[in-house]
Amino acid sequence: ACVSSGVRRMTTTGKIMRAVEHCHYWLVGGFWMLLGLACMVNIFWGGYWWLQPPWIKSAVGLPYFLVGLGFCLRWRWARWCMVLLMIFALLACFDGWLCGAWCGNHQLVRLCLVGFVVIIYSSWFVGWSLVRIFESFDS
Repeated sequence: ACVSSGVRRMTTTGKIMRAVEHCHYWLVGGFWMLLGLACMVNIFWGGYWWLQPPWIKSAVGLPYFLVGLGFCLRWRWARWCMVLLMIFALLACFDGWLCGAWCGNHQLVRLCLVGFVVIIYSSWFVGWSLVRIFESFDS
């Protein structure tokens, strides 16, 4: 990059990469935000909602919604919270995969494999964004 008078100029490639990065923040954060919202809406559409305590689905859905929103808005705390939520999502997906494999439910196994791919991609992008935070501290 060209440096003149202490200010870095961004090249065209840098501008394109910055735009792609912003789109990925919106995609990953928006996906997890919608997933948390779907979990909270499922309180009423899940059937027999009067028999299930609604605080369980709210306790699961609300953190994903808030962290997804924070990730869309590129808040630093949301990146660290997303790491923790990815661990919980990975464990839930692994549990579903084991249950599906044990019972012979091939649809659940395929769904969990798709979940693994989404979680791995989201975790990769969260890790990459955390590395970018520390790079910005160095410069």
